[in-house]
Amino acid sequence: ERPIGAAPTARLIHDLNRIKEQRRQRTAKPIFSPERASRQGCRRLIRDLVARGRAAGIIVVGATQRPSADIIPTSLRDLFGFRMAFRCTTDSSSDIILAQGWAAQGYTARAIDPEGFGQAWLLAEGGIPRRMRCAFLTDGHIRALVNHAKHLRPAVDLYGPDDNSADLVPGI
Repeated sequence: ERPIGAAPTARLIHDLNRIKEQRRQRTAKPIFSPERASRQGCRRLIRDLVARGRAAGIIVVGATQRPSADIIPTSLRDLFGFRMAFRCTTDSSSDIILAQGWAAQGYTARAIDPEGFGQAWLLAEGGIPRRMRCAFLTDGHIRALVNHAKHLRPAVDLYGPDDNSADLVPGI
C-alpha cells in the first residue's frame, strides 16, 4: 500500500549548458529540425514549470557552471524567486545570476575567496543579496551520510513491488 500524503517534489534541471553547447557546435542551422523543435519545447516547458510549479508544490533548481546570458536567458532567470551565486570569475557572471547591477553595488560573487567553499550571495524575492555560507560536503561526506541514512530509515517501497528502488543513490 502506498503512503498517503505527498512529499515535496524537487526537480533538478541539470546542465542546460549541454543544450546550448550542441546549438553552438552546429555549423548550419536548418529551418526546421526535430532537435531544434525539441530544444525550444524543452525551454518552453522549463519556463512553464518554473512559473507555475510553485503553486503545485514543485521546486525547480537550475544550476550551471558557466553563467552567461546565452546559457541563462534573463526571461528564465527572472522567474526564479531565489538565486544563489557561488564564486564567479567575473562581475558580469555574478550579475547574470543575481541580476544586472548588483555587482556594481558591491554584491559580487567574484569577491568570494576561491578557498571559501560553500560561500555565496543569495538573492531572495524582492530583497537585496545576502552573503551566506552553506555546508560544503565532499563526495566522501555525501557517501557516508547516505549510508548512515540507509541504516536509520526503513526501506519504503514508493513505486510498487516490481521496482528495484532500494538503491536510491547508485554506486554508493
